[in-house]
Amino acid sequence: MKVTCCDNTFAGACHKALRALSETRVRGVKTNISFITNILTNETFRKGQCYTKFIDETPELFDISESRKPRQQAAGIHRQYRGQRSPGRRQNV
Repeated sequence: MKVTCCDNTFAGACHKALRALSETRVRGVKTNISFITNILTNETFRKGQCYTKFIDETPELFDISESRKPRQQAAGIHRQYRGQRSPGRRQNV
C-alpha cells in the first residue's frame, strides 16, 4: 500500500498524509504506519531541515510505544494545522 499526498505547502502535504494514515486500517500484518507518523510529526522534518542521515541520527523516530498512536498524533497535528490556515481561504483537507 502507498499513500501519496500533495498540497500547495509542505505543511499541508504533511497534514494530509497524517490524516490518510490515521484513517488507514490494515489487519493481519505489521505496518510502518507508526514510524511514518513519527517522521511526519517530527519538528525537524516539518521544518524541512532533514539531511541524508536524518533517520539514522534521530532515534526517537523508532519510539513506537502504545502512548503514541498514529490517530492521536494525527489529530494533534490536524488541530495545529487548522489554526495556521488563513481564515478567508477555503482549503480542502
